[in-house]
Amino acid sequence: MGLDREKYYLYISATDEFLSEADKKLKHEIPSIEKVDAALTDRIISELDKERSMSEHGLGMIFG
Repeated sequence: MGLDREKYYLYISATDEFLSEADKKLKHEIPSIEKVDAALTDRIISELDKERSMSEHGLGMIFG
């Protein structure tokens, strides 16, 4: 995906209310945490969706 291997990426799919609280808590616990730009966010989500689709397809092949 071309991501910086020295960094960790956290993806949370949740309501805006939850994300607002999570953002505050994460910033408090991990001061160096930062959001990535929208283009990188879209790319990461797209790759995760592809992986999810492939794994669902694989499970379908196993369990019919």
